[in-house]
Formats: sequence, C-alpha cells, structure tokens
Amino acid sequence: MIFRRAHHVYYYLDIIYNAGTNKFVISQEFTVNSFARQKILSLIDSLGGTGRVFVQTHDFPDPDALASAFALQKLFKARGLNSTICFEGFMERGALKEMCSHLGIEAFRSDEVSMVEKDRVVIVDGCKHNRNVTDLPGEEVAVIDHHEVERPEDVSYCDIRPNYGSTSTIIYDYYLSMDEIPDRNSATAMMIGLLTDTAHLSRGCCREDVEAFAGLWNLADMDYVRHCTSNNLSLEDLSFISDSIGKLKTHENFGFIYLENSCARNLLGIMGDFFLGMKELDFVVLASRHERGISLSARSELRKWNAASIVRTALQGRGSGGGHADMAGGFIPGEVSEDELFNSLKSALFSLNF
Repeated sequence: MIFRRAHHVYYYLDIIYNAGTNKFVISQEFTVNSFARQKILSLIDSLGGTGRVFVQTHDFPDPDALASAFALQKLFKARGLNSTICFEGFMERGALKEMCSHLGIEAFRSDEVSMVEKDRVVIVDGCKHNRNVTDLPGEEVAVIDHHEVERPEDVSYCDIRPNYGSTSTIIYDYYLSMDEIPDRNSATAMMIGLLTDTAHLSRGCCREDVEAFAGLWNLADMDYVRHCTSNNLSLEDLSFISDSIGKLKTHENFGFIYLENSCARNLLGIMGDFFLGMKELDFVVLASRHERGISLSARSELRKWNAASIVRTALQGRGSGGGHADMAGGFIPGEVSEDELFNSLKSALFSLNF
C-alpha cells in the first residue's frame, strides 16, 4: 500500500503486480476521508448504550476548548448521539460567557452534572493524565487534542495532532470526513477557536488550519467572529495590565512578570502576546498566584526556545507544563518565590540547548 495526494485529497492505493503483463496495477483506492469516517463512526458506536456521554474540556476552558466541544456535540447529535459539555473550574472571562450565550453553547461545571463511573467521557483540547484535565468519575474513551502530549495507553480512541493550530480544526476535519456541513453557530464557534489559538493564523498553524479557515468563511457569522476575536479585554483588566507593566523583569531577550494577585489564565496569555510584541523580547513568561498554586503562560518567537519544553524543564520536580513550541502553560501547586521561578526559567533558557 502506498500513499499519494492530489487536489487536496489524500489517497491510499493498493498496488499489485501482474506477472502476465509484467506491470504493477492499482487494485483499490481509498480516500483518507473514508478511513477517518470509519474511525469516527466506530467512536460514535462505542459511545452508545448505557450511561451518559460527556464532552470534557480542559479545566478553566478557553474559546478553542468550548468551540471544539460544541461542534463535536453537534456532530454527535447529527448521528443520533446526545452528549453534555462539562469542565472543571469555571469560565474566567466575561467574553467567553458572552460567546456561549450568543451561540447557544451549554457547558456545565463538573459539580453540576453528577457524573458516575458508567458514564463515557470524550476529552477535547486536553489529554488524560495532564494536570489541567481533572480526572472525573466517568470512563475516558477518547482524547482529541492538538497539544504536545503523550498518548495515554488506557484510552481506546486518541486523535492527537500537535502540528494543528487548534482543536477546532480537527473537529472541522471530522465534519469533512462525515460529509456533514456545520450549522452557522458551530461554524462560528470553530472559527473563533481557530483564530484565537493561532493568533489569526499567524502562530503555530498548518495547511489544514488555513483550509479550515477557508471552509468556514462562508458558513460562520464573520461579524460576530470579528467581535469576539477583537474584543478580548475589558476595563477591569486594565489594573492587571498596569500591574504587569510595572513588574516586568528582563534578562537579555527574556521577559518575566510575577503577579501576586490572581489573574485569569486567558488574560495571562493575552498579556503575554502583548509583551512579546516588544522588539527587545523573544520569550515571555507571566506567572500569577491562585489559591491552588501558581499558573504560568509562556510565549516564544524563537525556534530554539520551544515554549512547552522550556516550561517543562523549568518546572521539573515542582510542577507541570505543556503546550506548543510558540505558546505553553504551566502550573505549580503550592508556593514558589518570584526570584526562584525567574532563575529557573533563565537556567532553562540560557543554560540548555533546545
């Protein structure tokens, strides 16, 4: 069997040798979409039966997590499968709540759904065993993610594509494979998730992300997409922004900010993008103390500094981290001083080779 690509469609070809003609001939041809379709249908079939089906996002979800969960829920519904979106934590940003209200995304905190062991769980935009995905009582049967994570051996269906810019792009691929057209709200949600995670296709995206953008363009409410992706800040965020400007530390082209007051994780990322816009900075980390520990958000513009690897190295033995080459997150349970964290990150950046 060999593999070829033509007109943006991938094919598997079965090649056999004909001794009579002394030639190789194509015996069968399958599109990749047919393989993907069978795989998705098998997942849907496995979710049938007793117990409820939950689509779980990572804790404290962001737009891509909720968008991909919502679009997957709609795809399940088109195939006769009901599901409920759930998450641990809460929605930290008012803009995210407004997006859910506008698009009809119903997502529930884990303590609102009373999950039991016989329920089935599909994790999107996160992975089982990651610190930012709470282990809920149900059985995790699937993981759909675009982060750099280790494939869990105890999950039967794993679709992990770290080269993709968003999980929304993966779900859009599912619609293509199933010959389904997403409704307006699903398309709008996926477009918001895609543009948010890729910084309007400027960060960590691949050809499939661009094709998803083109495919969703005529289906989504682009006026609302522009509203959501350009109105990321509120007046109450100004105090955090002002505080972060005053607390910026630098070492060569590395910028670090440690906030004593609890700051929303999504806002940390937004501010990270802002500081990375400084011409003197190529790597930025913002840290914020919470009740449960310290959250980190990292941004990188240099290939030699893989954000996910840097964060994992700096937090080794005291916390966890992950993400992508250009953006990553981390968490430290308990207390770590500002200077200690700053020095750990400097060591990871300037003492090691990536």
